Amino acid sequence: MAEFKFFCPQCKQQIQCDATYAGSQISCPVCQQTIIVPPVPPASVAAGGRTLQIKMSTLRKAAIIGGVCLLLAAAFYFFTFVTFGQTLAGDWTYNGQPCQIKQKGQHLTFINERGEKSEGSFKTETTVVATDWSGLIGNLSKDKKIIRWRNGTVWMRAK
Repeated sequence: MAEFKFFCPQCKQQIQCDATYAGSQISCPVCQQTIIVPPVPPASVAAGGRTLQIKMSTLRKAAIIGGVCLLLAAAFYFFTFVTFGQTLAGDWTYNGQPCQIKQKGQHLTFINERGEKSEGSFKTETTVVATDWSGLIGNLSKDKKIIRWRNGTVWMRAK
């Protein structure tokens, strides 16, 4: 059986005891005073080993930081895919000629019928901006199948 050592609180004599007596009341073999056997100490670390102790406050801080990161990720997801949840990526047409929109979250790349590209983004839920085309603004239809550009052109989602 596992044994451990502790000191008598009265006479300071070292006592060796079986771990099953932890919490029990015994008489000190030297001073005969009634004492309570302390809890078994944690197992000692092997020679050359290290013990890792983490304070509860450190764990709380880590949990708070993790929670904040999770909330930020959820907010980003909500902002990107719920608030502006439409996906404009795909094939579009202008006067029957193919156009295209590529999308990564809020970032858009517009490719017109001549193959010219413009980076862009959502300005609002129903407005996009083609920044490389002099900040050209396009308004989306309610069903997100038509973009009416302020220069008079209209893009329609290809079928």
